[in-house]
Amino acid sequence: MIERALIRADIPVKFSQGFNPRPRLSLPLPRSVGTACERDLACVGLDAAEPDERLIAEDLARELPAGADLLEIEIREGRISPHASAATYVIPAGKLMEDREFVDAVALLEAKLRKGEPVVVIRRSKKGRTVQKDVSQFIARIENRGGEICIETLITDAGSVRVDELLTLLGVDMTRLAGPITRTNVVWDI
Repeated sequence: MIERALIRADIPVKFSQGFNPRPRLSLPLPRSVGTACERDLACVGLDAAEPDERLIAEDLARELPAGADLLEIEIREGRISPHASAATYVIPAGKLMEDREFVDAVALLEAKLRKGEPVVVIRRSKKGRTVQKDVSQFIARIENRGGEICIETLITDAGSVRVDELLTLLGVDMTRLAGPITRTNVVWDI
């Protein structure tokens, strides 16, 4: 979406070299499929001596589809490499809050985190083997807000916990949710 909007807005974007040049564009924290986001960050390389921040913002905002709002842009010299250190996800539980197994799974996860107990998920290693991984260090907080579950995750050099793993820990699949999971906040170290 962003790549197409940049092209339609005629923004002077830098392109990679080679047979199939691509715009210098990155999403430092891509979302899982089926996950919505309230705020996202895109880094774009510009090919302009003195880019006009105001004009670029106006042109780009005009080309974004309905529902995608440009909140701000910031032009910096050189390459930047932002790293996320935390992300908050909201799981719309809806009628699942009437399911005793789901409510118990949320309470069990909260209790394990409070006591400092391991929270284990099953992952596939790069060699295709299944391995157990304690993800308790990547879950900062879980909060039951009635119709939704709010989970604050940590992102470190050692990794993080994935959205699908959070759902597995709660014993639910996406089709039973009242809507899409939404990433509501990201803490960036820029």
